Amino acid sequence: MAAALTGVGTLVFISSDGEAASALVHHINVLDAAVRAEVEHVVYLSILDLEPDSPFCFAPVHRETERMLRDRHLPHTVVRASVYGEFFTQWVVEAASSGSLALPMGDGRVSLVSRGDVARCLVECAIRRPGAVVKATGGHSFDLAELADITARFSPHLVKATNIEPTEFSSLLLRRGVAPWWVYAFTSMFESVREQRFEAVTGDVATLTGLAPVGFSTLAETAIQTSRH
Repeated sequence: MAAALTGVGTLVFISSDGEAASALVHHINVLDAAVRAEVEHVVYLSILDLEPDSPFCFAPVHRETERMLRDRHLPHTVVRASVYGEFFTQWVVEAASSGSLALPMGDGRVSLVSRGDVARCLVECAIRRPGAVVKATGGHSFDLAELADITARFSPHLVKATNIEPTEFSSLLLRRGVAPWWVYAFTSMFESVREQRFEAVTGDVATLTGLAPVGFSTLAETAIQTSRH
């Protein structure tokens, strides 16, 4: 990997996926290679919630990776993204068909951001190398009722918002054949949302890219329409 990175001026480092322990190993390998290759600047894709007391299973991975960037004295910019709107549409599509948006969000709010907006932020950071923390969020933070209302705009049904318990949500996912690790990942993410750890709304996307963030209603409409074809 160090040979592959030799001569690289700016490395845009998209965080790994899969189980948290494996993802952290991947990150250690990438940063060690970046040091050996003397990469000039790293733009790292992180997440909004990486506090030590976070319930989200991926928070420690990103927190440790940001620490390693500092400790290895790698010049870097961190883009901390909120939850992807495209990722969230899986539940919206289902709710548009069933008439029920049942999620363990409690009173939590989430500032859903599009993948495209995050990508544009990464590109701008690679060009500018600001050496700062950028918080890439959507333009609004939604609660469960608002998400149900958005879904209903593109559904033939009234859509009811129902807050369910995490245990019920976990059981539902397991019955659908979701692997246990991802059940844990999804449930811990919603626990973080319930604790308002993904509610922040910033103007960083517009400041960096010159464009307002894509609204979640646009993402929801596209996903629902696509699911019908």
